[in-house]
Amino acid sequence: MSPRPLTQAEVDVMAERARLRCEAPHCRGDMARAAALYASLSTLPEAVRSHEDRQRDLVLAGAIILAEIEQMDAAAHDCMKDTA
Repeated sequence: MSPRPLTQAEVDVMAERARLRCEAPHCRGDMARAAALYASLSTLPEAVRSHEDRQRDLVLAGAIILAEIEQMDAAAHDCMKDTA
């Protein structure tokens, strides 16, 4: 069974994730808060923010969340390696 092709939304989030550069451990909590902010901006009505801006906010939020999860996984891996 072959994997399904990526959706455009997945491609957009992965491309944005590749552009993010904050990898410092102190950024972890800050990144989650930033993702929440971008996601909340997407809920504003189109009279305030265009559809494109709202979609861009969600793509950025998704990329930041992905970066946060990757950092958490890396930290857990490092922790497990240190105890071995």
